[in-house]
Amino acid sequence: MAQPVGRRSLKRKAAEMETPANQATAVALEFLSLPGEIRNRIYRLLFRLDSTIDDDCRPRLSAQFLRTCRQVRDEGLPILYGENTFGFEMNNTAGPFYQTYLAPMPFERRTETRASRYHIVVTYTEEHKIELIRNAVRRLVNEVLAKGIQIDFIHLECDLDAEGDDDNFDRRHPFADDYWVNDGGKHEVVGVLRTWLGQVRNVKEVKIEGLEKDDAALLRRRLQSDEIMGATLLTDMYTALESQVKETAFCEGNLRKALLAIESDDMEGFKEASVAVAEALKERLEGVKNVIRQFAEGDESMDVDVDGDTKEAKSGEGSSSE
Repeated sequence: MAQPVGRRSLKRKAAEMETPANQATAVALEFLSLPGEIRNRIYRLLFRLDSTIDDDCRPRLSAQFLRTCRQVRDEGLPILYGENTFGFEMNNTAGPFYQTYLAPMPFERRTETRASRYHIVVTYTEEHKIELIRNAVRRLVNEVLAKGIQIDFIHLECDLDAEGDDDNFDRRHPFADDYWVNDGGKHEVVGVLRTWLGQVRNVKEVKIEGLEKDDAALLRRRLQSDEIMGATLLTDMYTALESQVKETAFCEGNLRKALLAIESDDMEGFKEASVAVAEALKERLEGVKNVIRQFAEGDESMDVDVDGDTKEAKSGEGSSSE
């Protein structure tokens, strides 16, 4: 006996309702019907770890559940990013082809981050330059920490007496010797941390290991302060100077002197280096002008005044004299 059309239609509609999207919606509605305390316990089971989340310990966590709906996302994100500690490592023990490791923020690849707890590990050996550490610290501050997010906790762990890793260094590189020198020892690393990491403000809790007592106290005071300190002003001044002459090779020496000065809170040293940079730029500009003058004297068709004054063409002068 033929099945009634109406019943077949009801079965088709029931099958359509059992799609993955509809099932997910049903699960979300059932989950949101639970009390808030129970939902928070589930969020913590899904998203919170007791260990630091970094590249050495990639947790098998999935943030897909946060995409269920807006309410789940708004409730779960504060636990994922506010109750976990995210780790960053940086060192100077690798060769010139190696960019200092800076662990990306897990789950969230956007420029802004909601994380508020950080574990920062700095490893330094005197056999290599500290430029890799300096660049990594500045990148960490600019791209992660200085985002206007309230930071609840920073744990800074320093090993400033690490042994060099000669096996990972390519001595055949033409600039290998530039990476195989002592920059000035541990005190320069401390200056890097004090100056660049010390730009971060209003950190609720700070734990520092591996630094001398006075250095740790100074850095902790800056991290937990809400006042603008002199080092921040020097840092802003250096950043402005660097943006103007960074690609100018003949200024590298004086620019480095300015960098070391601001990392030592030395305003006079910074002023002296800045004046030297300005003088070098002035001399180079005069040299460029002299080259242009020589070409202009050798080619009468060049109607150029390198000093900025308007210069009439010789043909025009001749016509006016008649």
